Amino acid sequence: LKSYQQKVVDYSQQLKQSRESVSAATAKRKADKTGFLPKIDFAANGSIDLTNLDDWNAKKGAYHPYTHFIGGTVTQSVWAGGAVQAQYKADKIQENIAMENQLYTLDNIYLQADQAYWYAAANTDLYKVMKQYYEIVKSQYEIINIRFQDGAIAKNDLLMITTRLKEAELSVKKAEVSYLISYQNMNILMGLDPNGPKEATESILASMPMPMEISYVDALARRADYKAADMQINLMKENKKMALSKFNPQIALQFQGGWGTANPNLGFDPTTTVISSLSFTMPIWHWGERRQIGRQMQAQVNSSLYGRQIVADNINKEVSNAWTNMDQTYEQIRVADENLKLAQEALDLNTYSYNEGKINIADVLSSQLSWIQAYNNLITAHYSYKVAVAQYLKATGNIVPSDSDLASQE
Repeated sequence: LKSYQQKVVDYSQQLKQSRESVSAATAKRKADKTGFLPKIDFAANGSIDLTNLDDWNAKKGAYHPYTHFIGGTVTQSVWAGGAVQAQYKADKIQENIAMENQLYTLDNIYLQADQAYWYAAANTDLYKVMKQYYEIVKSQYEIINIRFQDGAIAKNDLLMITTRLKEAELSVKKAEVSYLISYQNMNILMGLDPNGPKEATESILASMPMPMEISYVDALARRADYKAADMQINLMKENKKMALSKFNPQIALQFQGGWGTANPNLGFDPTTTVISSLSFTMPIWHWGERRQIGRQMQAQVNSSLYGRQIVADNINKEVSNAWTNMDQTYEQIRVADENLKLAQEALDLNTYSYNEGKINIADVLSSQLSWIQAYNNLITAHYSYKVAVAQYLKATGNIVPSDSDLASQE
């Protein structure tokens, strides 16, 4: 199982997609961090007054119909109302949310891998049992056919066992279809040819200990989707600060230098110019815009609070249901195992009794049917239990092995 999980993780396109989301969030954070730093820009411009081209070579001090300038600008935002700081904090939160979403994606991939693996294991064992069932019926058919040829029994017995033999053959074919499809699904999850090699799985009947019960509160502390929902609240708070920052004082410092003509150009030689400027703006009255935007953004903060509680309630339900399901299916294994032992004993006894002429064929057919149903129930119980274990581990945030790269990062 562990080997298969790793192959699924290595191929998973969903995980690769979530990694790109983390990379994008990281790049955005680094890009917005430059808002703290000065900006340097280069510019060149020129103009010609086409209505006064005759004055192109006018004397110095007179109007010349052209200008040109080449230079650069250094701009430093001293205070942007807190927008730059809020944006950077929001980007950092968004990056962390993307990381938690990646971990949540990994949880789902492990669950998907476990389900596919145990489904293939169950269908493998079921296919084997169906073939064993066919051999049991066939063996009885051969005995009855010989007796019929010898005139020891009526044809009715032969017809009944022949019908059961055909039913068993059909059951084998159906089991084979499920077996092949389950391995196709396994291979697809690994990115392999669906009809490629069928690697042997563990038997679905292999024992698996029940995980320790974990409280709902402890599960919340480990669930990546809850952590992301909690971070979403802080993200909305930072978005509120950004939205309201335009109503705060704005201070910017600028240096501009270059070489060019005056404007208007009076024919004097181009000169080097250096200009320093400091701008300050303070919003005074915007007709209640700030109050309404504040209400809008606070509503988004409140919505994220409700969203976190919705996630918590869903996790609470998921943990409770998964534990109940796992506990009950574990008990079903014991009952199904005892039932199979009884069915095996009845099959052996009825087969022997019929061959000794003590009972009729209907009792044998009934015991054969009971045996295959009991075996099918046992396989189903083991499959349901192992899937329930995987669902419980996922619900409590423990499905990813501790030695996984992403798990260690968490």
